[in-house]
Amino acid sequence: MKPKMSVLLDVSGNSKQTTISGEGSLLASVRGENLHLWNFSSEKLNTFTFRNAKFTCATFHPLEACVAAGEGLGRIVLWRGLDQLEDPITMVLHWHPHPVSDVVFSHDGSNILSGGEEGVLVMWQYSTHHKEFLPRLGAPINHLAISPDDSLTAVSQKENVIRLINNIEWKVKRAIQGLRQLIIFIRFYLPQTDQHAFSLDVARQNYVSRTKHEHMFYTQIDHVAFSDDGSWLATVERRDDKKTALELRLKFWEYKKVINGNMTLIYVPNTCVDPPHDKKIVAVQFQPKQNTDDTTGPLAMTAGRDGKFKIWILAEEAVIKGKKYSWSCRSVGYYGDKPCQDATFSQDGSLLAVAYDQTITLWTPETNELRKTLALPYPDEEIKKIQFGTNSSSQYLVSITNQYLTVWNLLSCSVWWSVEAPVACLVPDPQSNLICVFVAFNKNTTHL
Repeated sequence: MKPKMSVLLDVSGNSKQTTISGEGSLLASVRGENLHLWNFSSEKLNTFTFRNAKFTCATFHPLEACVAAGEGLGRIVLWRGLDQLEDPITMVLHWHPHPVSDVVFSHDGSNILSGGEEGVLVMWQYSTHHKEFLPRLGAPINHLAISPDDSLTAVSQKENVIRLINNIEWKVKRAIQGLRQLIIFIRFYLPQTDQHAFSLDVARQNYVSRTKHEHMFYTQIDHVAFSDDGSWLATVERRDDKKTALELRLKFWEYKKVINGNMTLIYVPNTCVDPPHDKKIVAVQFQPKQNTDDTTGPLAMTAGRDGKFKIWILAEEAVIKGKKYSWSCRSVGYYGDKPCQDATFSQDGSLLAVAYDQTITLWTPETNELRKTLALPYPDEEIKKIQFGTNSSSQYLVSITNQYLTVWNLLSCSVWWSVEAPVACLVPDPQSNLICVFVAFNKNTTHL
């Protein structure tokens, strides 16, 4: 005999908006401005509203006929006595300034936990409505779940992270972090053991929720570059709200041992340049050390939309307790008054190529001497990216525009060949003479 199925009510499909009472006699679902309540015993459907509230989530008390429903103004509405009253008693808990994303009861029914866009976990005592806060969780809260013994709360957040909260100590016990949408961290991964090594907080800023009608502009990491041996890391971070001055920072990080309970190897900040350029930076790279003199120390370059490229060196300076090293700008170069489009070192570090609108300039990094200029053969195109060949193809330089990929022979300083292709990305293989070319034939399809 096939089980009989029946449609009780039309629900939204969002699991946070439908809930069943602890003994299984009542089903509640919120949708829009309504709370629908189905009684399995009487097979009766009741619908309730509350002061123009638009509900986002709901949960049943595990022991009582009480529903807590979060809504768009940040309120939590409690309906009590739903099993006996046609007009249940309502109470309001209000702290959240933004819509409540999720609300759950503890399994013993003594507490309510709620979260939202503010990135703050709130614990309410069910009987007294006293509240406690766990702030600065770093991202908006999407989902909440409590362990069967009520000792832990799992907090799922927008930035692809799950935090386990110790409900007794009221602090974060562990964080399970995936790739973030908001790029303010660098995550280091060990492919040999398939493990997360550590995360580097580059911007070092707390998450701040928006006001009601305001869009928040957060610092973003635009560029990351490592030295050949991994001993140095350079990051470029930027914040531009289009109202105040552009915030632009270049940071150099050193990989070194740090004693923090135990001996660990991590990247620690060495130098912060604020601002390194007047406009957005388009390229940052350390000079490869294959054929350069190791006694000269490391060298790095940046190029910006202000039309300048800068050479950075690690210099020694005297301090009270001996000596220390920090990065400083050694020289500045430019070509006309056009903005830089891209810049890159050759594989052996002997040449620096800087691209402007339709011109590629070749420089000696140590002296900022202009060696050669290469003119793009397409007058209506603009150079987007450039890349030197590697190993047996190191005499070639590749440039891309919106429609063309062009290969230059640096021995003759002429175009070797060109093909019409809307290239989205160039990635050289350091172990061979190949370059990976990603071609975007339309918005949804990219070919390698």
